[in-house]
Amino acid sequence: MPAHLSRPRTRPRLALAAALAVGALVAVPSAAQALGGAPPADAGPPVVAVVEPGVAPEADVAPEPDGAPGPEAVPEQDAAPGPDAAPGPDGVPGPEAAPAAGPPGVAPGPAGAAPAADARADDGPPVVVAHPADATVRAGERAEFEVAATGVEPLIVSWQWRYPDETYWWDTTEESSSAWRFVTPVRELSFDGFRYRALVTDALGRTTPSASAAVHVIPLAPAFAEHPRSVEALVGEPVTLGATLLEPARLGPVTVRWGTLAADRTWHEVEGATGLTLDLTATAATDGAVYVLHVQNDQGEAWSDPATVSVRVQPPVRVHVAARVVLAGQLPGWA
Repeated sequence: MPAHLSRPRTRPRLALAAALAVGALVAVPSAAQALGGAPPADAGPPVVAVVEPGVAPEADVAPEPDGAPGPEAVPEQDAAPGPDAAPGPDGVPGPEAAPAAGPPGVAPGPAGAAPAADARADDGPPVVVAHPADATVRAGERAEFEVAATGVEPLIVSWQWRYPDETYWWDTTEESSSAWRFVTPVRELSFDGFRYRALVTDALGRTTPSASAAVHVIPLAPAFAEHPRSVEALVGEPVTLGATLLEPARLGPVTVRWGTLAADRTWHEVEGATGLTLDLTATAATDGAVYVLHVQNDQGEAWSDPATVSVRVQPPVRVHVAARVVLAGQLPGWA
């Protein structure tokens, strides 16, 4: 048997498989053409198989008539390599090219994805772009401070405070201690000069402090919680007049003066009376005197209600003396 007829009929399938990989059109010759003869007169046009890339043919090439020699194998052609594909042996496409390796220690992410936190470490620690400013409030009001920063998110903020003459910072405990806008009550004048700052921490645990800001407390204008009250005393008895101020811790320095109110409504200062209490001795001169307390600070002044001192003269004491009469010859007796 001739050598070209003794070859197994597997090579045409390999050629067809190569055509499948590149989407080629393969013309299958007839038996006469394979043997070098002319095609029969009634033979139609060559059989053409149209194959889409990646789709396997439904059936093998139609078998030849009994006794007819098979077609000579079609020479194989190397498949054209597609994009991003390295050609393999015998025309078989190789595996898809692996992506280029990124920087050491950084896992490549999908296209357009944000880099991991480690890749953003070069951005540096958080940067405070708006520092808190000093706040001026009245005693009993609230002070507010704000901060803004940029950095590797999420960013976390916390607040601290310290005394004016110290360097140690204390953590705040207010509800807004973890907010970008911090609010703290200023309960009294002793808060004046307290300083506050923010600590901004990024996703990598790096912390940047803000500049500190001070709170300036304005005292309240004085007001009376209790006014002096009128009293009545006997001549020579001690007399004390007194008053209390409303929220004295929020007033700051105050000036206190006592005075008497004359019948013409003029006020005359009592020398040396500069406290909230006035000690007197009831005399005929103080009988009917009206006293008024005046308190003043940088924010205003207040006048107390008038208090009157009434002095009574002690009535004379009547003493009954019993006389003893002794008669001659009788026992002593009392008359």
